[in-house]
Amino acid sequence: MGLAMDYAIKQLNNHPNTNTAFDWRQLFLATGKGAIVGATGGFVLGSIEDKRMSKILNNVDGSVPKYLNETLGHYQEDDNNDFILDKANQIRYRLYNKFKRDLIKYPNFIGSSVKGTSIQGSDRDIQIRFKKHSGTLEQIFNKVHVYLHEELNDSRVINIRKQKHSLGIIYELNEKKIRIDIVPTRSSENGYNDDYIYVNNTSLFGQSTFKKINSGKQLKFLSFTNQEKKIIKLLKVWKNENNLNIKSIYVELLVKKAFKYRRISRNIDRSLLDVLNYIAENIHVLRVVDPANTNNVISETLTYEEKISFGNYCFDMINKIVKDKRNVIDYFH
Repeated sequence: MGLAMDYAIKQLNNHPNTNTAFDWRQLFLATGKGAIVGATGGFVLGSIEDKRMSKILNNVDGSVPKYLNETLGHYQEDDNNDFILDKANQIRYRLYNKFKRDLIKYPNFIGSSVKGTSIQGSDRDIQIRFKKHSGTLEQIFNKVHVYLHEELNDSRVINIRKQKHSLGIIYELNEKKIRIDIVPTRSSENGYNDDYIYVNNTSLFGQSTFKKINSGKQLKFLSFTNQEKKIIKLLKVWKNENNLNIKSIYVELLVKKAFKYRRISRNIDRSLLDVLNYIAENIHVLRVVDPANTNNVISETLTYEEKISFGNYCFDMINKIVKDKRNVIDYFH
């Protein structure tokens, strides 16, 4: 037990940032391989965790709303944002000059940065819209990839890769990886501003295909109030910090439904729990579709079993926070 205490003290002293996750696995290993932590050990670990959580909340006057708002501030797009925006605008200009005869319009921004729901580490997405007779979707996808790979010539770029729906340009800045995604689309010319996007299947026997999108329609539907944006950003932090396998657009659409169908508190902490409770109660029965393409059923990205598991995770989290408000720290750190 002395070894465990020594390790615990060392961990706390070596981590002046109290938001840093405590390495419990190493602590248990320090008690001896295969050892059983008894009542005394449990008391010691509980005391350490109790003091850690109290210290963090005391820094914000014991206020969970202040803690959540500070979390939002911490995950706000950082100084790298100027770098990303500058690079993204350079790429838009270069793509336009290269392909302008085949384009409907100047390449535009899409995604969370336009909707106001991006957090630190979010990708910047650029849509490049080709005319209907510019080639097949696969040809368009590949010629943009060849151009980026052969002519971009940027010393900050460490990789250019083909992804499912886009081409990812990976930059390195201050030992961090930053990504800008290029989304080539082809117009359907149906009078509704619908486009088709290439769906790149990289599996051995998979078949590449396409699907319809309408970024303008999606942006119009997915407009959010400031309160909704705060909750969406918190849930994005939550899903990233806890490795939860759910698409960001799925989160956004679920939050939209929660605010539409439930009375949501104005306080950020209660609002968060209200939304989580709605999701937990309904995720397994809700059919959630892309507002720009009703054939794209977002809720089908999770199996029924995964939805039940996700709902139970939400219920468990809510119960822990209601029991002791300090437990919010374990999910947003």
